[in-house]
Amino acid sequence: MKRTFASLAALGLAGTLLLSGCGINAKANLIKVSQGEGIELGYGNFVARLMQAQYDASYRSYYGDSYWTTDMSGKGKTLEQQVKETVADSLKQQYVARQHAGDFNIGISEEESKKIGEAADKFLAANSEEAVRQLGAERDYVVRFFEDQYYYYHVEQALEGQADTTVSDEEANQKKFSYVKFAFRSTDSSTGKTTVMTEDQKAELMKQAKILAGSADFDMTAKQMKQTVQTDNYGKSDVGDSSYKLPQAVLTALENMEVGKISDVITADNDGYYVLRLDSLSDAEATAAKRKTLADKKKSDHAEEVFRQWESEDGMTMDDAAWSKIRFNSLFQTKGQKLKTQGDGASGRSAGTSS
Repeated sequence: MKRTFASLAALGLAGTLLLSGCGINAKANLIKVSQGEGIELGYGNFVARLMQAQYDASYRSYYGDSYWTTDMSGKGKTLEQQVKETVADSLKQQYVARQHAGDFNIGISEEESKKIGEAADKFLAANSEEAVRQLGAERDYVVRFFEDQYYYYHVEQALEGQADTTVSDEEANQKKFSYVKFAFRSTDSSTGKTTVMTEDQKAELMKQAKILAGSADFDMTAKQMKQTVQTDNYGKSDVGDSSYKLPQAVLTALENMEVGKISDVITADNDGYYVLRLDSLSDAEATAAKRKTLADKKKSDHAEEVFRQWESEDGMTMDDAAWSKIRFNSLFQTKGQKLKTQGDGASGRSAGTSS
């Protein structure tokens, strides 16, 4: 938690780029609960704009001034929409964490309260008046934010401590394999330009892949072909998981292979040809790492489940119309931050000016 206090206190926003904006009723109820005061719009605005400021400090100089209205993930939502969804979830979880902190004998001592107050004062002092105004950073909001972070962290830790972290050997086990990928796309490292192979080029790749698949020495043949042999691991939880780093066709093929054997050519649509070798049915080091990863996931999943249960019990409802008024259309920059110019494809207007 000290890192959170220190990093925010030192954020050092120089000002804002005022593009447009509309007033909000800070005291309006943003998130209502069945019993209690809920969360007001002013505080929700502060947390959202604080998150925006952190993004602007990291990405604005690279992407320019229009990146908040861009679908950065390809999921049909602008970055603003995605970040606001994350903020809304965190507001709810932090609220219920504070409400249930007493269940775990979690509280803020006088000494901790003093440190939070000092961190809030440092944050306000580190940023320009214009930035503080654009954030809606009343001191009470800053203090509350730090307190919420404190309660959430400690309650989450308590919940994770209650989780059943048992991971079976079957769940944890990681097989090891080697592979060569004959990619359908190539990227120029100097320009970043991606080139898609023609059908004739793909046919040539298939010839090479077949030679490797029929070889007696996988590593030597790949070396002679000037192809890179890569190694990786997979386990039970990866089979059927579309988020796995390699195409599922690769894992399907591996599931039917014997140790030391070389596969036929595996075609992954729009990706490339793969030739595989199964090296081990159990990689001890990778299995130990996977066991820890799965145990940690069980902890976080349990905490998430309880937070959601508490939210449901509190009857939390979001005022979407009020939330829609929070827009990231006035941008932040950190002191000394260099922004893109018109020639770089961005607006290039400096902070502290308005249109």
